[in-house]
Amino acid sequence: SQFWRCDLMERQSKEEVLGVNWGRPRTARQLLKIDIYTAQGLNRSFNARTIEGIAQFLKTQTTLRGPSYVYSLLLEACNSPSIASSLQSQFSCVLDYDNMKDAVRGWESSHPGVKAGMYVDNSVAVGAGTGV
Repeated sequence: SQFWRCDLMERQSKEEVLGVNWGRPRTARQLLKIDIYTAQGLNRSFNARTIEGIAQFLKTQTTLRGPSYVYSLLLEACNSPSIASSLQSQFSCVLDYDNMKDAVRGWESSHPGVKAGMYVDNSVAVGAGTGV
């Protein structure tokens, strides 16, 4: 996915600080509909800076302890029931897969507007059509 390995902790752009809505996500935070403070809470709680890292952590915890435990972890990380529910819903498409390659496909299919076959790694596009 375009945002799978994008750093959630990357510096905010001026547009993000001002709340400009581009209609289509330009960062991993915008895709998840979270702000920098929620991203910091997720990083602090899960030691993960990417959607991929959070997905792997949540998949492990769901397998070991179940979805209600995962919800409590998300709630503790972001201090908002609505954001915790939203994140759990967004990541549910990933948690249903046995391997991460299939999980990426699931993520792409559940997040329209994300260009398939590409990912962004630390804000550098890699993949289809970039010549890399």
